[in-house]
Amino acid sequence: MEEKRKFMRFPVQVQATCLSGDTGSGCPCTVTQVSREGIAVRLHGNRTVDAGETIHLDLNIPDAPGPEQSEVALKWTAPAGLKDTGLLRGGGKFVRVSPEAKERLLDSGYENWKRSELEKASGRQSGRS
Repeated sequence: MEEKRKFMRFPVQVQATCLSGDTGSGCPCTVTQVSREGIAVRLHGNRTVDAGETIHLDLNIPDAPGPEQSEVALKWTAPAGLKDTGLLRGGGKFVRVSPEAKERLLDSGYENWKRSELEKASGRQSGRS
């Protein structure tokens, strides 16, 4: 299968609140990946969203002065799996996000990725000794 992603994705664990539909009520979620154009999220609870829907997120980004607001057009959604009953995963493209919020998200993801790569390299080095 050919890779369709234009930009590298970085792993993150950013807590957020998802607002979707006409209910106006929030659902807790976690941003699990970020790229230059979009994010992947995991919704907690029984909220349902569909591909094609735009969700509004209040992001609790580390080192941000307060919640950052964004909008994401979902390209896909799927159940999170049997062990995560009641959870939904989704991913999409940023429709609206401040440059500062996107920079903080990408910085957080890059730092996680860099730490992971250094740990892998360290493990390979110690295995050669």
